[in-house]
Parts: sequence; structure tokens; C-alpha cells
Amino acid sequence: MPVCSVGMMSLKVLHAGDGYAYLTRQVATGDNVRTRGELMADYYTAHGAPAGQWWGRGAEGLGVSGEVTEAQMQAAYGGFLHPNFDNDELKKLIDQGASVEEALDSLQLGRRPYDYNADIPFLAAVKAQTIEFIGAHARVPSPEERDKIEQIVARRMLAEADAEAARRAADGDYAGLVNGVPDDGFDSRVDLVGDLVAQLDGRDDALAEEASGAGESSAILPMTDARVRHFIAEAKREARYPVAGFDMVFTPAKSVSVLWGIGDERTRKAIMRAHGEAVEQSLAWVEDNAVFTRTGTDGVEKVDCEGATVAKFVHFDNRAGDPNLHTHCAMLNRVKCADGIYRTVDGGVLHRAAVTASETYNTKLTELVSRYLGVEFTPVVKSRGGRPVWEVKGIPQELMTAMSRRDEVLARGRELIAEYRTTYGRTPPKHVQHRLMEQANLETRAAKGEARSLQEMVADWRRIADTTSPEFDCASVLNDVFTAAERYLPEPGEGATEDELDAYTAQEKLRRHDWSDENLNEVARDVVATLSAERSTWTEFQIDSEIARQLTYYRFDTDEAKALASATIHTRCLEGHLIRVDADQILPGVDVDSDSPRLRRDNGESVFTAHATARFTSQAVLDDEQQITAASQLWIVNEHTTDELDTALAAVETERGYALSADKREFVNHLLCSSAALAVGVGPAGTGNTTCRV
Repeated sequence: MPVCSVGMMSLKVLHAGDGYAYLTRQVATGDNVRTRGELMADYYTAHGAPAGQWWGRGAEGLGVSGEVTEAQMQAAYGGFLHPNFDNDELKKLIDQGASVEEALDSLQLGRRPYDYNADIPFLAAVKAQTIEFIGAHARVPSPEERDKIEQIVARRMLAEADAEAARRAADGDYAGLVNGVPDDGFDSRVDLVGDLVAQLDGRDDALAEEASGAGESSAILPMTDARVRHFIAEAKREARYPVAGFDMVFTPAKSVSVLWGIGDERTRKAIMRAHGEAVEQSLAWVEDNAVFTRTGTDGVEKVDCEGATVAKFVHFDNRAGDPNLHTHCAMLNRVKCADGIYRTVDGGVLHRAAVTASETYNTKLTELVSRYLGVEFTPVVKSRGGRPVWEVKGIPQELMTAMSRRDEVLARGRELIAEYRTTYGRTPPKHVQHRLMEQANLETRAAKGEARSLQEMVADWRRIADTTSPEFDCASVLNDVFTAAERYLPEPGEGATEDELDAYTAQEKLRRHDWSDENLNEVARDVVATLSAERSTWTEFQIDSEIARQLTYYRFDTDEAKALASATIHTRCLEGHLIRVDADQILPGVDVDSDSPRLRRDNGESVFTAHATARFTSQAVLDDEQQITAASQLWIVNEHTTDELDTALAAVETERGYALSADKREFVNHLLCSSAALAVGVGPAGTGNTTCRV
């Protein structure tokens, strides 16, 4: 079968500092920013977004379950403290004579992360002020109080800079000043000087008076809120923070979100159930197969852990207000080991497993939506050379486009790539293309609007379905979805025409069929053939990913039947079709078979090898490599002449309107006129390889 994928699971690193803040101020509230003082519970009650939920064996070990609170998020992801961090325990330690840092160290999950920002004056001052606050109040500051501390420090540093600038200007020393003021990169010069004491709401009177007094002594530059925010943002630009966690975002195919958005209550509940169960199964797979930690010098030992601590948040729409059902799963970067010590997650294994986790979610979601609603799925190719996507049959592409800003992003991305070609005369390399697409995403991103209830969203989405095209409306789309199976062509009987046979054959290639164990060998061969066509070697994670894609073509009666089929295919691939091309990398002189059981993980693997890093290939790949090697030693009589090449190049250059450079002409000459049976050209991306070949 051709390979397909459905939806996706993206993986993003979360950082401490401000990097996790969107989990409490945006993600935890449906990607909308709450106003100051608006409680998370108030938001959910008013707008209908479900509260976050704790998940995982790690969360169970910490004793947290049920709803995720903002205080828990701040403690765990902001400070690596227990989610139910108790300020009373902190106060007790401080009262017993411990310093603030000693008290925090004793309460943290694992070792205190390294401070990368000690050399950034603003952040160092904020840290010192925060420690002073904890010492004075015997508790950690709230998010609002942390913001106030940053404002106080920023205003004090700006006021001190202004005072220094005024002194130097009075002495006639203008070096480093712009128009007589400090060059802090801020352009606005229009607002009146802010009253610091009023801005801080009397939070810390002594410090406020200190900063306010410094500002009043010079007042060269207006101390506006905008200037303070700019100063803080610039100071944080070079900051580095430890990894607080990993945000796994599970999103179904667009047609599933559209059906969920315009369907009735029964349809939405069925899709929500399918999505939730698919996320749960994918997280369980990740926890069992991709959550490890490291210990020993340079993390040489890769060891088991108790499990993951995950905060899950379900959201309904994207920034543009389109239906976009998805779940953020923020995994805390702390896991408990057998010795009782908390250590960091081995991010390398987690990232290598991301595609497999995504495919686990994709296939599970397709299976469950089909099972719960009786709808049909069909593979749709979205882009040249890309994998087909399984979409709900009956949802028009025009409606999906109307409810997605993806096309707008891609269009802007193509414009930016074209501008790059015009400016630099070559196609941007892959990493530059990636950055340009990120830029396109930011440029086309709409400002997040006011939060709406799900009822309001559904009414708006149904209106879009009714008005997008005269060819369909909401009711007709839903009818097409739920009657799709009735429109399949029946199996041709005797006397069928060739056209009827061809139409039926083409149809059967694009629909899902009931599973039979008779398909085991065929699917195993398809898995190996697809892997062999895409790469020279692969890992067990990549094998499992391909098995999941291939099994999307089949319907299973139970989850157990599908799991058994997947495991059987995996075994048949390894034992009957694949060849291992590496060996265990064990420390010299260490025999893990005879030494302590501590040198093996629970699954029997050596602690000195990362999970699922063994590499495999196929006989077909080895045969192809042997054929290429043999061809590299052959010489031929090439019938092409340089005169013929010059004539052909002249015609091509006339058609394109530009001439190839001398190095590119030499490259083409080597490929077409060489006496070697195998002519090879090697060059980095963006140097004209594609231009020469097209």
C-alpha cells in the first residue's frame, strides 16, 4: 500500500523562565491571554474550555491528579518544585536557619538547574530581588508579583542609566548617547514620565520610592510602560534557560476538526472521545517506550524511570478562530529513578520517538472515528512528493481551505522564498527555507481575539459552511459524510467493462478494508519496501512508524487485534526481512551478560546504549549499493560531445533568460559527457544543484 499519515503530533521544548508562561496564561486558557486577576477557573466557567488534567505514572508518584492549577504549573514548570509546593515548608526551613537558596534546593525535584544568566545584569538583579522577596515573606512570589519585581528592577536600572546620562551630558560627555539620552534602543519619546509608585500599586514601597527617586532626579527619557516592557524584552533576548518540559501537541486531520466543528452534539462527543482516547494511547506508548533518563559521568548510563508527569490541555480552535481540535501535553522535565532521585528526561530518545508517537495517534484516531461514527476515510495527496493524508470522505477541500489559514501561510512562504532567490540568485537551503516558513507563519498570524464559548464557535463555523460555496452547505456536507459508504461502487460482476473494472480497482485502493491475518506477510513486505525506498538504514522507531501507516488501510474489530497485528508484523520484519548493520556499543572491558543486573534496563538492553538506536537495512538496499559500487569502476564511450552540450545549454539559457555560471556549466558537462559509467556531483544545498538538473 502507498504510505499515508493523518493529522500530527508536534514536539516542542519548553524552557523555564518565561518559556513555560503560555501554559498558564494562554495554553491553559484556550490559547487566549487572561486579564490580570482573572482566575483560571473563572475563564473555563465563562468560556467553556475544559480545565487541564494531570496524567502519567510520574504524576501519580507525585500525588497529583485531576485538574491542573496555575500554582501547580508555576511550581513544577517554573521552578522544578513539587506541583503542590508548600510555602509553609519553605518558611519552616528558613526559620530553622537555612538560606533561601538552601531551602529551595532541598525542596526541588532533583538538582538545581544551572544558571545561564548570571552575566546578564537585569536577570541577575531580578534573581537577587526574588531571593530577597522570599527571605522577607517566606514564600515564593506569585506570577503577578514576579512581574512587579521585573518592573521594579527595570525601572531602577533605567532611572540609574538616565541619571548617569544626565551627569555626563552636563559635563559635555556625549559618548554613547543619542540626542543626549542613553541609547537603550527605544524610540518612543512622547509620553510623560510615569509615576513608579502608582504603577507598582504600593507593592514594595521602599523599593518603589528608591526607583522613583532615581527617576525624578534626571527624567531625561519618559519612563513609560512601553519603554519598560521594551527594556525587559531586550534584556531577556540573550537569556538562556534550562529545559522545563516538552510540549507534545496532538492534532487530527483538518477534515476531522471540520466535522467536529459543524456536526451535531452526538458527532462532537464521538470525535472528542476518539481524540481523547487516541491521545491517551499515544501518551502511554511514549511513557513505555521513550521516557528514560541518564546518569553517570556525561550521562553515559541510560536508565529506566518511574514514568512521565504530564499536564494535558484540550483546545478547540486556532489563533484565526478556525476549528482546530488539539491537545497540548506538557511533559515535565523531571522523572523519578529507582534510587529515589529526580533527574531530567533523555530528550534525545523522546525526539527520536516523536514520529512514531504521531503515527500511533494518527492511526488510532482514524480507527476510532470510523468505529464511533461509521464515517469513511480516504487518502488525499496535499503536496508534490508528500505523504497522503487520511481525510474524512465527504468534507470538501474548499471548506477545509476556508477553515484553515495553512494556504495563506504557504503562499506567503513561497513569496519569501522567491524574494530570497531574487536577492541571492539561488534557492535557499533547507534550514533557511524552514526559517522563512516560520517568518511566513508569524506574518500571517492573526491577533488572538476575544475568547468565545464553544456554542459561539460552532454557530460561526456552521455559517462558514453555509456560505463558502453554492455547491454545498452545512446540511449537505454532513449528509455526504454519513452516506459516503453507500456511494461506493459495487464489485463488478461477469460481463463488466474494462472501464468499470478499472474504476472499481481505483476505488478499492483508496478505501479501508477489514483486517485479515492473511495480510500479515503482505504488509510486512510493504513496510520493508517503503523503508528501503526512502533511506539506507533505519531504527525500530522508524519500523513502527511505517507499520502504523500501513495499518491505517485496515479496520480492526478490537484494539487488541490491532496491537497483535502490529507486533507480529514488527517481528516478521526483524526476523525475516531486515539485516542489522551495527553492534552494541558497550564500554571496553564490561560484559553486561555476566556483570550486575544494574547494567541492564528492565527491557534487557544495556544501560550504555540508548533505546531504539540499533540500525537495520534490507537485502535490497545492500544489492543496490553493490550495483552502484560496481558501476563506479566502469568506463564507457560517451556519445555526447561538448559541442552538443553547448548547443543544448544555449537553448536552455535562452528559454530561461539567464546563463549558467562557469562552475555550473562544468558540473553539467561532468554529468552528461563523462566517460565514467557513474558520474556524481556533490554540493551543499543552495549552490545550484537543482538549477543544473532541471
